Amino acid sequence: MIDQEGKLGPDVSYIYKEPEAEAQKDFADARKSEQSFRRRNLDGPEPDTGRMEKLEEAIASRPAETLLWTTAPDDANAPVLSKKAQLDNAKQFARDKLILSARGRKSVTGTHFFQGKWWHWNGSFYEKAPEQRITDMACEYLDKASLKTDEGLTKFKPSTKDLSALMTSLRTNVGLDDRITPPTWLDERASPKPEELLAFRNCLVDVTTGKTYHHEPWLWMHDGVDFNYDPKAHCPWWEWMLNDQFPKDEEARDMIEEELGYGMTLDNQFEKAALWIGPARSGRGTIAYIQELLVGPNGYTSLNIHSWHNNENSRMGMVGKRVGIFHDVRLKPGQWYGQSYAPGGLDPQSQQLLLELISGDLTEIGRKYLEAWKGLPFIKFRLISNKVPNFNDEVLITRFNVIEFTKSYLGNEKTELKKELLPAELPGIANRCLAAYRRLLRRGRFVQPASGLALLNRVKAAVNPWVAFMDTYWDADFTGDGTLIKVFDRVFRHFCQETERLDIVGTSNSDIIQKINEVAKWKWLRSFRPSPPDRRRRYRVKFKSNIELPTELSKEILALEGSPFDN
Repeated sequence: MIDQEGKLGPDVSYIYKEPEAEAQKDFADARKSEQSFRRRNLDGPEPDTGRMEKLEEAIASRPAETLLWTTAPDDANAPVLSKKAQLDNAKQFARDKLILSARGRKSVTGTHFFQGKWWHWNGSFYEKAPEQRITDMACEYLDKASLKTDEGLTKFKPSTKDLSALMTSLRTNVGLDDRITPPTWLDERASPKPEELLAFRNCLVDVTTGKTYHHEPWLWMHDGVDFNYDPKAHCPWWEWMLNDQFPKDEEARDMIEEELGYGMTLDNQFEKAALWIGPARSGRGTIAYIQELLVGPNGYTSLNIHSWHNNENSRMGMVGKRVGIFHDVRLKPGQWYGQSYAPGGLDPQSQQLLLELISGDLTEIGRKYLEAWKGLPFIKFRLISNKVPNFNDEVLITRFNVIEFTKSYLGNEKTELKKELLPAELPGIANRCLAAYRRLLRRGRFVQPASGLALLNRVKAAVNPWVAFMDTYWDADFTGDGTLIKVFDRVFRHFCQETERLDIVGTSNSDIIQKINEVAKWKWLRSFRPSPPDRRRRYRVKFKSNIELPTELSKEILALEGSPFDN
């Protein structure tokens, strides 16, 4: 049976979770959200009281019959076993205790031995089961068994040797090929595609269409979420939070939901990770927490940027995970050593790993006591930081969607939002994020929010300020008047201030051009002296058409243009 905590006990009976009980839990969550609002009178949306009426109607209209998977009922007669045929004993134990059946469906084993571990179907998906749980079941079974002798039936009286033999044979009897990669259909059916399914408490959902299916132990899947799928659910607190953080930035709000929806899937076709940068208490951790809840406890892993490459087994926790979160990333800062400057930043091992894993390249991940996992990873990374990280790699930057969180709630935190209000809205949040994912599929790519472009330039500047400077401000100008060297130099100082690259703000003009000439695209750039009357030296570049300079800087540039007879 399922105990009060929802765990499978030794006398396992696999039961498809009762929909009425699940709906009642949703109703309680909605009521809790309303009561929390009224008790604390927080700023934010009015609770969706209509949702509770809808849930009451849904409870009343639930079909009486659901898909019920159960083991065979206990036989009043004790099983008859043999001391000499342990494999046959294991087969009979599996038939009596591990085979699941449902009306109109083919029976299937609900417990498997796979890659050195036992796995139980919990009514939604397969989860690891401790060896002791299976051993206890086998021990109780043997203890109740009978033994056939010449004198008739007698008590089996199992020894530790009998128990060990049964367990050894059972591993063979219910073992799965260790080369199988979940999710997959054990009966090899063609549809629905297992990689497009997400296990909710009450059903399976195709993330690409929203179509629902019954849970089945034929689906070899190792993760799922701990809440119901409700296509009519709403999430006013979630919408309020995004609007409060990004009040005039629909692109950023859309990007957040597309990234969370993308994280709920096994899809890695867009080869993108998320970079969330902002001050303390700006909501980044809350959104990351919601991402964790949206994939379930077996669907994510927390990572440390400094230790995830320490040894060959450091990344084994990423195998089979949909999302990997780097919380509070702190990279080595840049530092002067005499006349030389060490930029610090991301180490080469992490650069290589991020490039490989974000791209979904064929990867080998070491696993302690197991053969290394080899395959195409589908994990999506979220990097959270207070400061602009120096990736030390220009290509790696292109693998990130960048969002800047500008509003801090430090000193004005709403702890109820993360702990109570948003978790109660998970069905509605899931609806919005999966809809956003389907929007992403139709578009075919992520769209970098315009509000994050300035931050993206700072990220680029941390890696190669010379490339970032030219890409941000300048286009080639082979036929026009070009730009005064003094103006070019002043804009560079402004760029250094904006991107916090104070280590190079004092670079001489000649050294600036030398560094820029090292960039293949700009190796031709030289100064020239135009025809009279204006003989002041210039560069053959002009401002990008979409560039917007601060008012004070524009005034300085106008002043620098001055008289054409100035040197």
